[in-house]
Amino acid sequence: MSRGQILPERWLRAAVAGVEAAVLAWLTTALIAMVAYAATAAAPGLSRATWSTAVGFGTRFWTLGFGGRISTEDGSVTLIPLGLTLLAILLLHGANRRAQLRTIRQVTVSALAFTVMVAVLALAAGVTSGRHLLGALAVGAIAATTALWGRTQELPGPVRNRLAGLPPEVGEGFTSGRGLVVWLAGLGLALVLGAIAVSWPQIVEIHTSLQTDTISTIVFALVQLAYLPNLVAWALSWLAGPGFMIGTGTSFTPDRVITEPLPSIPVLGALPGPQMEPGLIVIVIPMVLGAAYALWRSRRAPDPSSSADLSIRTAAAAGTVLLAVLVWMTAAGGALGPGRMAEVGVTIPVFAALALAGEATIGYALALGVFQAIAEISGRAEIARADAGARAAMVPVEEETEETAPSIAAMPVPAPALRAVSVPTAATAATVPTALTVPTALTVSTALTAESPDSDPHPEDETDE
Repeated sequence: MSRGQILPERWLRAAVAGVEAAVLAWLTTALIAMVAYAATAAAPGLSRATWSTAVGFGTRFWTLGFGGRISTEDGSVTLIPLGLTLLAILLLHGANRRAQLRTIRQVTVSALAFTVMVAVLALAAGVTSGRHLLGALAVGAIAATTALWGRTQELPGPVRNRLAGLPPEVGEGFTSGRGLVVWLAGLGLALVLGAIAVSWPQIVEIHTSLQTDTISTIVFALVQLAYLPNLVAWALSWLAGPGFMIGTGTSFTPDRVITEPLPSIPVLGALPGPQMEPGLIVIVIPMVLGAAYALWRSRRAPDPSSSADLSIRTAAAAGTVLLAVLVWMTAAGGALGPGRMAEVGVTIPVFAALALAGEATIGYALALGVFQAIAEISGRAEIARADAGARAAMVPVEEETEETAPSIAAMPVPAPALRAVSVPTAATAATVPTALTVPTALTVSTALTAESPDSDPHPEDETDE
């Protein structure tokens, strides 16, 4: 078997794309670690630190973005910085697009090369755990899916035929579900930024207590920024009702806040306090967002034509939102250290995902139902107006026909014509049609009836003439 039958076209370019994305993602954390080391190398507590130590720590933090683990003397850190995960997906997606990878085999080579390079870089830093390799494969699969999005001709024949046989409402529901996830992410981001703005004095106070220099402040800010998607997931869980926890024994929900002493992380100063307990009324916000998205989407896609279509579209959208949010909220939790900090994240990811997906799709379905009812009422009104217009256009024609088309039998016969008609006889029968001056046969018969031979006093004299 030749190499061309084993390896796909552009396989080398695909492999380079995977390696390129892995190296670029690694450099983001390695460079930050080296900069931090260069800024604090003179500190008394870092007298034994070296460049390799700094790069090794940066690499461990990088593998944490793929589900790795950073072990300490007292425990371990497993809380995934989803910002690094998202960055890796974007870099690999961009590399696949630049390499013009258009087939499943090509993006598969790229994903495998990405995973292999992640393993090599992790081994060079002394990371031997295999958890990060599963995360690297997941990143490669997501980037490959986004690179081939819309290219259904690349799918196997049975899968393509099955997708083609699905109702159009399934595809529209899937598209709406993806849009709802994006809108929910924007809502959660707005909530996090609003909480940071409101709690900015507390955040500054915590940061000041750390007594960091300028470089350390920047590095610390970047590390917290890497956990921004985690914070957004916690905010959405709080908005949906189940809430989240920062350590064992804590609970942050809209109607109750139970807290304990927390680590000195500035961004935790934006956590809701007892004074911020709006109650479960906040669950209306995802519903309103779902309805607003339905209004926005209705201008770009046709409304469902029946209740069955509405049900299919809503079910597809709900399934998409549920799956995406469940994966997101599950990945947004983990351990942030020993002791109580071994449990951080969404309280119960399954319940939170079900609540958020249900609230958003309820608003979405209600809005679509209203739009469908309005469309049906408008359609009936339009049909009624059309029927009324047609009847109004037909009535004058009938009246005009009855009024302006008098019966021929009712037409009066002119008196001169009656006197000019002669009675046909055997001698003049052949000349009767040309001698008559009445224009119709009906007039002839009428004239003949009006003037008969018996009433003529001098028939013979008329014949002689």
